[in-house]
Amino acid sequence: MKRTPIAAAARGALPLALLLASALPAAPAWAQDGAPTPTPTAPDPAADDMFNRAQSIDTQTSELGVIQASRVLSFDEAVELVIRNSPDIKIAEERLKQAQVLQDRAWALLLPTATLQGVYTRFNKEIATNFGPAEIIIQPQDAFNFQGTLRTTLFNGRAFPLLKVAYLTEELQRLGNQQVELELRYATAQQYFQLLTLKKLITISEESLKSREVVLEATRARVNAGTATPFEATRAETAVLTARNELEANKLAFHKAREGLASFLLTPADFDVAEPRKRQLPASRTSFVDQAMSERADLKLARKQVESNDLQQDANWWLYAPTVSAQFNVTKVPETALQPNPWQWNIQVIAAWTLYDGGMREASIKEQSIAIQTQDYEIQKLEEGIRRDIELAFLDVENLQVQLRSAEEEIKLAELGLQQAQDGYRLGALLQIDVLNAETQLRLARANQARLQLAYDLAVESTWRVAGVDVAE
Repeated sequence: MKRTPIAAAARGALPLALLLASALPAAPAWAQDGAPTPTPTAPDPAADDMFNRAQSIDTQTSELGVIQASRVLSFDEAVELVIRNSPDIKIAEERLKQAQVLQDRAWALLLPTATLQGVYTRFNKEIATNFGPAEIIIQPQDAFNFQGTLRTTLFNGRAFPLLKVAYLTEELQRLGNQQVELELRYATAQQYFQLLTLKKLITISEESLKSREVVLEATRARVNAGTATPFEATRAETAVLTARNELEANKLAFHKAREGLASFLLTPADFDVAEPRKRQLPASRTSFVDQAMSERADLKLARKQVESNDLQQDANWWLYAPTVSAQFNVTKVPETALQPNPWQWNIQVIAAWTLYDGGMREASIKEQSIAIQTQDYEIQKLEEGIRRDIELAFLDVENLQVQLRSAEEEIKLAELGLQQAQDGYRLGALLQIDVLNAETQLRLARANQARLQLAYDLAVESTWRVAGVDVAE
């Protein structure tokens, strides 16, 4: 299959790894090992009250995480848009029309043909003779001749297999169109799920910013109460600034990725995305392989190509048979003394049989036999590849399921750790940096879970793609 604009669109979109890597920088220097750590201070009631109130208020960060959109574009709607607007689909439709034209050409071998021909001739002189008192014209100086022919095929053994090939070519092109739609769906899934992940990262960054602002408010209260150092306030302010920058970076990555998807779908970039209905894999790999063997458009196409090659071979064998046609002719010539009746007609039955053509028929049969055998090998190779790809796809999905479960456990532990760090900070048993480190750990755990979820969703989508499931299913 030729390279289509799908590949160009994929190259135009921002690389997924780059977007997700830039969305979450490494932990700041003050949260790493070796950073200065002040001595824990005694609990301060006023600061604790400020810390509790800061956790409950709505901070000014709510506007930062808002995604400006005038509509929500679901995944199914995105697939419909790409199928309706993609140049690849329009190209495939035009190729289907070309395949349908072949049927008209095949029928031309069997349908009658009609031709008309008129000839005007001016001779250098008129030829006439006298018989008694009358002049008889033998050849007029100006002559008008007319001939009409109607020809139809009575027998042509090649016509019927070639007609079947023409209709089979249309089926082959339709299968090719299905493959294009399946590839477009997967390309859409890649970019759509990428947007969903970036949206989650925006939410994670927003929550991280709010949490760090809570710490900043509490630290300022303790500084005012004399139970914390100005350095702690500066560190908390630095953490807030870092979180704001991360949030803005995530938003920028989201908008760039949305522009790429909008360009791919040929729609305005004014939409938000929503979680799609998850597609589940069947429990039995054997049934999934069986489904792939019956649903894969490229495998169907290869099998149909074998059928087409067999029909072409039948047509080659019919080259050894004669062809029979019937022809009706009608002519009009100038009326002369020698030709008193200007209108004439006749019927002909014509049989043509090529006895020797220099070996062209034998060469065509050998060439087609090689093509048939080659196609058989291609089908075997394709079937083995499908089995291998499905096995690897299931292993990828199962591996990501294990990683997702571990990531969810990591988030629970990080949430517990953050709660314990906040409680310890209120009681003066832990330092401010312990709270910031715990918050960073939770943020990284959530971001890791979001990336794993993206990888899992794409792995499931890729597995269905390997099975060749139609877009509408």
